[in-house]
Amino acid sequence: MQDIADHYEDLRDGCPENRRAPPLAPFTPRLLTELPFPGGVVPRGLLAAFSEEPDTDKRTAIATSGVNGRAIDSLIVLFRLFLLLGFREVAGVDRVVYNVAYHAFGRRAASDYIVKGKLADALYPTEADLAAQQQVTLGKLLEHPLVVRAFWSHPDMSFWRPETCALNSDGVLERFELTAKFLSTESPFRVGPAVDIGQFLSSRFGVSEVDGKSVVFSANMPMAIPVVMKGGRKFDDIRSFALTGPYYEATGIPVEKTCRYHLRAVLNLSQSDIRLYYGDTVPVIETIEVPGQEDSRQLKVDGRHSQSSEWTFADSPELEFLVLYERQREIHKVPYQPPNTRYPEYLNPMAFELTGNAWYATYLPTLPVAPAKSTE
Repeated sequence: MQDIADHYEDLRDGCPENRRAPPLAPFTPRLLTELPFPGGVVPRGLLAAFSEEPDTDKRTAIATSGVNGRAIDSLIVLFRLFLLLGFREVAGVDRVVYNVAYHAFGRRAASDYIVKGKLADALYPTEADLAAQQQVTLGKLLEHPLVVRAFWSHPDMSFWRPETCALNSDGVLERFELTAKFLSTESPFRVGPAVDIGQFLSSRFGVSEVDGKSVVFSANMPMAIPVVMKGGRKFDDIRSFALTGPYYEATGIPVEKTCRYHLRAVLNLSQSDIRLYYGDTVPVIETIEVPGQEDSRQLKVDGRHSQSSEWTFADSPELEFLVLYERQREIHKVPYQPPNTRYPEYLNPMAFELTGNAWYATYLPTLPVAPAKSTE
């Protein structure tokens, strides 16, 4: 990132080194946003023209001319979510991918354009790749080898436990370790229309024949599970599911275990849009801090609301979506809490408040956003 040092600003600067790792509490609210930054992208092919153009409007036109900015933006938001969920960085993935995710978006539009261009360059490093930047959709980006390595093939995304057991030809139960071909995937699960997500995924567990042995494919219960499906279902039907399967323990005998998963993101693959959700499935709204007015909690929409509200999962049976679920963690033995169904898939501009390290949205349709404080 040294070549864009004048533009790059790390959210973690000033944060003690021992607090820079997940769960990233000091700057969680800044990472858990949808798109609080402008939609332009300036890759290397546009950098010279962009830098030499003095007119702001013309610079914006350049930034929005060469790359599908919305697809890049949504991919960055997905990277940020993965970091917040606690995924560690993967060896072999270009370092710029993680650096861009930690950039302090929303402060300087020109800098945001250039920083996002570094991600576009990492995805398309050769001159032959430049044409692919033009009309790429989010769906295509999620099939990119770099994205596959960073997300779908991530070790923490493994669906089955590598250590399990099997019955050999003599009927004796013995330890068995799955090979890499079973543990690494290159794409999310695909679920058909009207299929129960929990039942479908739970059916992936159980006994299967491998090299003449009856192997128990036991549950790893990964911290996140990605599912691709068509829209058209009621939104409440996709908020959560229970995953049940044999779980291999030190006793050597798998026992049944159930984990619950809650919705954290819905990605509209054709329109290259993303929506985020808190752990209780309340929608995350698009926000930005106002410099010098840290307590104003001012909402910034920048015209995106009208575009985002044009689609809903429930009303789009012809569109394909990637739905990301997070495993619900037991913290201090807190009882399981069901998903919050009071809130719809998408919220209009709303008031919200900050409480401790967690953000809680409060739907106040009759309450206008508070005016910004005077700086006089």
